[in-house]
Amino acid sequence: MKAKLIHWAVIAIRVGLGVLFVYAGIAKFKPKEEAKPAQAAVQPQALPQPAVAPAVAPAATQTTATLQTVASVQQEAELPEHVVKIKALIGGMKQTGYFWSLLGIAEILCGLLLLSQALALLGAVMLVPVNLNVFLFHVYLEPHETGEMIMTGLYLLGNLVLLAYHWPALKSTFLPNSKILKPS
Repeated sequence: MKAKLIHWAVIAIRVGLGVLFVYAGIAKFKPKEEAKPAQAAVQPQALPQPAVAPAVAPAATQTTATLQTVASVQQEAELPEHVVKIKALIGGMKQTGYFWSLLGIAEILCGLLLLSQALALLGAVMLVPVNLNVFLFHVYLEPHETGEMIMTGLYLLGNLVLLAYHWPALKSTFLPNSKILKPS
C-alpha cells in the first residue's frame, strides 16, 4: 500500500512539473503587452511627424527617439535596484536572439518528457539545471519575495524527489561499476 502511494505521488509530481514547465516554455514565445494603462500616462507620446521636406524629417525622428530614450532612462531610474537587475538579466537573454527561445524549447521538451511517463527520468535529469537556475534567480534577485522562493524551492525539491525515486536507474547508468553507495 505504501509503495503504491509513493508511486502515485511520483506520478503527480511528474504531471505537475510537466504541466508547469510546458506552460512556462510556451509563455516565453507569447509577445508581451507594450504598456499598461498606469504606465501609459508616464511615457511621453511620440511627436507627430511634420509635413515638411525630407531633409527636416530625420531631425524630428531623432528628437522623438531621444525623448523616448530619456523617458525610458528616467523610468528605470525610479525602479528598485533588484528590478533593474532582473530587467538586465532577462533583457540580455532576449537580446542574444537565441537564448530565450532555447530556454523556452528546453522547458517545453522537459515538460513533455515528464508528462510522457515513459521518458520521465530523462526529463527530470534535463530539468535539474533549468530548475536550479530558476530557484537561484529568485534567491539572488528577489530575496524579499519569500513566496516565490518557497514555490521555486518546492519545484526544485520535486525534481530532486523524482531523481531520488529513480536513483537505482541513475546509479546503474552513471556509475555502472562503482563501489560508491553499494550496500555491504
